[in-house]
This record gives sequence, C-alpha cells and structure tokens, in this order.
Amino acid sequence: MTETSEDLCLEAILEEKPAAIWFAFDTDLGKYVVQVHAFDNEHEHKTVIFVMVNTIEDALHAANKCEVDVIVAQGNKAGRHGDIEVLLLLYLLMAVKHAVPNGPMSIDRHTITALITMGADGVVLST
Repeated sequence: MTETSEDLCLEAILEEKPAAIWFAFDTDLGKYVVQVHAFDNEHEHKTVIFVMVNTIEDALHAANKCEVDVIVAQGNKAGRHGDIEVLLLLYLLMAVKHAVPNGPMSIDRHTITALITMGADGVVLST
C-alpha cells in the first residue's frame, strides 16, 4: 500500500492486521479485495475476507474473480440492503450453493435449521 491508495481508511484498518474484514454495499467490492490481498502478500499476513452478496452473479464474482474466503448470501429479509429485487434467502442459498458448490458461504431459529439442512456451512446473524 502506498500513500496514493484510493482508500486511506482501508489502509489504516489493514495496518492493524485484522483477523477478518467484511465488505458489503458497493458496486465494485473487488477493488477493496485486491487491496487486502496485496497488503497480506506484502506483510505475510492472512486477513479472512467476507463479502455479502445479493445475487448469484455477485457470488460467482466473489468466489471466482475476487477469491474471497466467505460468501454471505443476503436474502430479502435482510433490511432490504443492496439490490431491490433480491431472492428469498432460501432460493438464493440454493442457487449460490449450486453455482459455487465448494465456495465459501453464510436469520431466525427456523431459518438456521433450514439453511444448515440445505447445505450452508454456517449462518451469520445480525440485528
């Protein structure tokens, strides 16, 4: 990272060598993921990268192009963040797991049970 970095906030965060970082709500999250990978390579560090997605296309991009560690599939019950036309979480999860079968992934008590049964590796809960 240099002083000409586009995002000085991200650079300051990475200087603290976080265990993980979570990206969401941007049209080009890949540019930030590239910065994290570059920092980690230069500093012999591994930051676990989480990326929230609303679509199958975003999941494929995160897994294949950005090489993130965890994909968090956000369905339509997540406060309507991100895309307006978002699939129900259960449908989105099935589609993402089919598109990225060995990919990284991420709700109420009943939904957790359903997601784990359907193949989610874990579940992220928030308010």
